[in-house]
Amino acid sequence: MKHFQKLLLGLAMLTLLGCNKQKAEALKIAAENFRGDTIESIDLMNALFQETISITALTEEQEINQITTDLQGLSNSASINASILNEWTADSKIGLKAQGRLADEFQKIKNQYYTFEDMFNSLEEGSYFAKDAVKRSEEISIKLTMQLVNYAQLIDELDFPFNGKRADLILQMQAAKKETNAELQAELFKLAATNFIVLRKSEEQAKKQAITSLLKAAHRGQQVSELIRNYDKMSIQDLLVTIKEGLNYVNTVSGGSQDVTDALSKLDHIETTITSDPYWNVLLNQPVN
Repeated sequence: MKHFQKLLLGLAMLTLLGCNKQKAEALKIAAENFRGDTIESIDLMNALFQETISITALTEEQEINQITTDLQGLSNSASINASILNEWTADSKIGLKAQGRLADEFQKIKNQYYTFEDMFNSLEEGSYFAKDAVKRSEEISIKLTMQLVNYAQLIDELDFPFNGKRADLILQMQAAKKETNAELQAELFKLAATNFIVLRKSEEQAKKQAITSLLKAAHRGQQVSELIRNYDKMSIQDLLVTIKEGLNYVNTVSGGSQDVTDALSKLDHIETTITSDPYWNVLLNQPVN
């Protein structure tokens, strides 16, 4: 009889461990989806900022002309010194340095989400105690989600002119203005005007794409946070259904017709849902352990 009871207990434990492993794997997939969408959105943010600070490199002829103009504008010969030579050297590199620093900062942001995903690697074995590891990730999950909402709101508030491309367009317009052939000049003006409209639309589309991508990532983050919060209560079927619903939502947002105003409204809803929830609000105000 005792042997039979031990056998039943063993079978029950195997079933329980198997279920836990499936739940752990499902949650790990949700975390991977969150990380994947987030990295995509951060790369789009980086591209926005990079385009804004980009400086078109001068040709050698343009550099000579610029230095000549600077020399003509100096008040006296004493102004020609090592400092001005260093300044001319720095001018040709400052754009690349700024872009490099910016890329480094965005990489640091991405690393936060890679680190979060790594927290779930220990769940692969489906340990009976995996739920403890899951709970430890909850504070980070909800804060990373709110961070994405804040980024989207920031992007909405800022302008992102593609300054490098705008500088090229200005040169194109200046060249058209100098054209002496009236018929050709008219064509050059029309081409420059067309290029400006195309550039303006590209700027608007890039901003829209970044905000929409942040909406997808924030929705994934909210979903992961909810899965973590209810991990103990949810069955494997519940987890899979929730993940599938999240996938359907992301596919809808990815359709290309997402209106920015609608996306921002959805982001505001995510923010309100999180900040108005007493449980999550406490986590937001706690230091990350």
